[in-house]
Amino acid sequence: MTILITLTTVGIDCSTFDIYSDVDGFLSAFETDVPKASLSAGFSSANVPDGTTVIRVKAKGLCSNYIDLQLINATTTTTSTTTSMCTLVINSTVTTNPTNITEDDGTVTINFSGGTGVVNYTLNTIPQGTTTSPLVINGLVAENTYTVTLTDVNNCSVSTEFTIGQSSFTFDADYIMLTYQFTDGTDLDTRTRIVSPDVGQNTQSSYLGWSRQVFWPLVGTPYLTWGGDNTGTGYESVLVNLVQFKTMFPSATEILMDARAFWYNTIGVNPVNIAATLWKGGAPVKDGWGNFCWINPTAINTFYISSVDKVITNNGLPDKAGSAGERAATLRYNLITGDGVFDNNDTTTPSV
Repeated sequence: MTILITLTTVGIDCSTFDIYSDVDGFLSAFETDVPKASLSAGFSSANVPDGTTVIRVKAKGLCSNYIDLQLINATTTTTSTTTSMCTLVINSTVTTNPTNITEDDGTVTINFSGGTGVVNYTLNTIPQGTTTSPLVINGLVAENTYTVTLTDVNNCSVSTEFTIGQSSFTFDADYIMLTYQFTDGTDLDTRTRIVSPDVGQNTQSSYLGWSRQVFWPLVGTPYLTWGGDNTGTGYESVLVNLVQFKTMFPSATEILMDARAFWYNTIGVNPVNIAATLWKGGAPVKDGWGNFCWINPTAINTFYISSVDKVITNNGLPDKAGSAGERAATLRYNLITGDGVFDNNDTTTPSV
């Protein structure tokens, strides 16, 4: 059977597509790596399995949108269908912890883009009305899990599930700079390691930070580099070279990082913020923010995401040099999809 497919609207981040049939439950594509330009102009396929009633056009890579097309009275003759692909995308989901005694004034900020016409949203399936980006929802309860679904006038829907204490995002990165920002107190000492996959950071001495390691691994080209010891206030940071990491661990699909800290001198009252600056392309250079961080002026794209603030009270005693401090956040990043989650309420990831 031959069909002619024309997609009139395709997401700006969607470049190539695979096409599937319902005959095998959309398991194997009968057309692969179809360029966006071909679909926009009208793509003809003679490889449609007989008996197909629904075809699925699915974008590849980070743009994972898809659309199912119903074939009406389809035979072995040419069938033409013209439609629009969903362009609604959730870019980031950032929460803040409750601050009141009843722990019910948490918030979430959802940034989204694309879509057609008015966007409506639901919170845990309950309709909430129309919205624009950024969508801010207040009155959320600590450690509860919520689902927000956005839907445009073309019935394109995207969802984000989150727990208060988490911040999520999607970005295809070659480099990640983790930053620890402290605005009071003096000399916040940081501890950073990769928990999984197993890269050998299995002892306390293998953390990056003061009195520990400056880079990892200790032999060869490092994929983790510490920005140095800030004995005042401001920032400390760790640069993650994902290009080098993928070269050394080609089968890895995800990276989980543990970000910890303690006070060497005066304990700060204000919360510490763990954030990530993600870059696509370019070459990070040591500069800026007191020379404890990196910049990447030649990056193709840049994305910034902040974790939920965390008050750090640990003073590293009785052995500051040997202390792992307390957890500020964990960062889980999918190396395939570019999905990442900061979590400052993580109690399951082990420390060493």
